[in-house]
Amino acid sequence: MIRSSTTVGDMMCARRIAFLLLESQYASCVHISRMTSVFRWKGGIQEEEEFLLSILTRESLKDKVVEIIERIHTYEVPVIECCSVEINSKARSWVLQETDPENAQS
Repeated sequence: MIRSSTTVGDMMCARRIAFLLLESQYASCVHISRMTSVFRWKGGIQEEEEFLLSILTRESLKDKVVEIIERIHTYEVPVIECCSVEINSKARSWVLQETDPENAQS
C-alpha cells in the first residue's frame, strides 16, 4: 500500500483533489487536516495555513494519484510524498476493493 501526501492552500482545492481521487477509485480514503506550515520560499521564511491531504491507495495507482494532484494543484512547486506502508489484512482488503478504477462509478 502507498500513503501519499501533499499540502494545498485552501479547502476547495483539497476537496476537489479528494473527491476526484475517490470518484475515480484511485484512492480508498483521503484525510484532510488544517495545519500551519513554516517553510523557506524564495529566500525568505513563510508561515501559512494549509490543508494536508493524506491519501491511501495501492502501489499500482501511485502514478495516477500523483498525476491528478499535479493537474489540480495550484502551487508553483507542489510537494507530493509517496511512502510504502504496511497495514492490517482487513484494511488491505478494503483498500483493494475500493481502488478498482476499471469498475469506477461515473
